[in-house]
Amino acid sequence: MKKVAYLIVQEEITNPIIQSQVINVLKDVYKKSGNRLLLVFFYRIELFRNLKKTNELRAGLKFDGIDSALIPFLSWRFPVNVFWVSLVIPQLLIGLVYIVRRYGIETLHCRSYNAGLIGAILKKFFDVKVIFDPRSPYPEENAAAGKWSEKGINFRFWKRAEAWIARESDTVIAISKPFSDYFLKTAPGTPVQLIPNNYFENTGENEKAGRKLNDEAGKYGCITLCYIGSLGQWNDPGVYLDFLSRLISEARHDIRARFIVMPGSMNILEKAIGHSGLDKRLFEVKHVLPEEVNGEISDCTAGLQLMKHEDDRLGIKVVEYLAAGLPVIVSKNVKGAAHVVETNDVGYIIDPDFADIAGAIGFIDKVLKDRIFWRDRCQTTAKRMFSTESVSERLLDLYEQVSI
Repeated sequence: MKKVAYLIVQEEITNPIIQSQVINVLKDVYKKSGNRLLLVFFYRIELFRNLKKTNELRAGLKFDGIDSALIPFLSWRFPVNVFWVSLVIPQLLIGLVYIVRRYGIETLHCRSYNAGLIGAILKKFFDVKVIFDPRSPYPEENAAAGKWSEKGINFRFWKRAEAWIARESDTVIAISKPFSDYFLKTAPGTPVQLIPNNYFENTGENEKAGRKLNDEAGKYGCITLCYIGSLGQWNDPGVYLDFLSRLISEARHDIRARFIVMPGSMNILEKAIGHSGLDKRLFEVKHVLPEEVNGEISDCTAGLQLMKHEDDRLGIKVVEYLAAGLPVIVSKNVKGAAHVVETNDVGYIIDPDFADIAGAIGFIDKVLKDRIFWRDRCQTTAKRMFSTESVSERLLDLYEQVSI
């Protein structure tokens, strides 16, 4: 395997998502191959305020076989709009030229559109292979969050950049089947590899506790539905509260909801609950560390991913639900999650307008009757498709294919 640099732009090295999706996977790749990898973080200068903690983490990475480099750059804000591209991209390119020459890099694994853009440009001048790993539909995500208009210059620029990056890359990584299909159409000549997100490894104690609590909940007909992640325009809390309101009015069970959210989402959710008219006592809202998520949700009945926007991705939350042994209730327009549910029979797919709420109630009844069956099915699916070991094996195979 040729020397690989994994590029990250504007995501902090201490971010739990980076720890799980990137660092844990690369550690496993190193264990399997023995090849040292270079993790490159492009930081806005002000993010160096956590330099002490960052350097401690880098020392730990080196011990686990992963070298790292920090490259500073100046930028006004993210997402990078078209007016700032001319300022930011040259800075990133200068840093990348240094990395390629300094470390003899032959393959660039570009996580995100910004990393993909500089990788594709550099390929025009250097003999390097480029893996474009977009993770999410960057233009659509910013449009759904209200940052860009789909008719605006920023959205149109990044859609054109998306197609160009994909065409210029040697391989595109897609985290879901629908996202894979999209890039196969966008860049027909570029191979696309399906490599999904992985989950934080679970502890036996959490699984045992969840199994016991779930069995007791099933006996008494109590339903606890859960949601994990951030909330806002992309994941509208009103959609989840609308579903819960309809479920409460139609179902014959005692229904509760548990939201494990980011600190910045707690006020958003609490305000939405207040406006909904639902009894606040039905909701549990908290924030926990990523490694504690499994223990917090493993006694729930099912996980939720319900969005008003179409989304090709398979969200991390769905992977975490399945790893905790929870089936998933997902709306049809969350295409990546719906595909996993449909092909593995690990949940229920509901219409975005919840017209088939009776079907969701029937599914919940079915889950309550045999919790052990559903827990085992979901965890088996998660281990086969989304464990760190499974994901790292796919990534290592890709690195070796691209190096040929």
